[in-house]
Amino acid sequence: MGPHINPLRELILKFDHWLFLKINNQWTHSVLDWFFVNMTDLMKTDAFVKIILPLILVLFAFWKKKTALQIIASIAFTVAIADFVSYKIFKTVFDRDRPHYTEIGAIVKVPYAPTSKSFPSNHALNTFAVANILAFYWPASGLFFWIFAFLMAYSRVYVGVHYPLDIIAGMILGMTIAVVIRRTILLRFPWFKKQ
Repeated sequence: MGPHINPLRELILKFDHWLFLKINNQWTHSVLDWFFVNMTDLMKTDAFVKIILPLILVLFAFWKKKTALQIIASIAFTVAIADFVSYKIFKTVFDRDRPHYTEIGAIVKVPYAPTSKSFPSNHALNTFAVANILAFYWPASGLFFWIFAFLMAYSRVYVGVHYPLDIIAGMILGMTIAVVIRRTILLRFPWFKKQ
């Protein structure tokens, strides 16, 4: 079995590196630079944390009085579990260095260099977990949530801090964790069910 595994793994990693360089080095534009650099850490900016997020929560609570707290609690619980699983299990087991700590030729387009391990991407994991929860409660707006999650995940490769495989793994893991938590934990409590 061994001889069949290594060549396949090598082929996958070569494609992963090739696609990373295309997205990070070649498929670029000044407008995309501005968009993805601002988007990748959107949720950490002062404007988002101090103005946009509180405003969204207030409007959300006013608009969806009955389900606002329910949805916020579902998201918080899911993200907490997903973060724990990613950091304590997957990142530890796979121990993959970020692109900018290798000689691949990564161009880091953000003013920092993450030191945590690369696989999987927590940005992708969390945004896809949240998109899954939101799409469950609001199926009609599901496409918007999935597009936002994809752009957030893609931004991590574009700015040079993750490989495409990190993103794909994060997407799959985030959606899987969200579905498992919803079906095995949240929906066992009537309070978390859709109204």
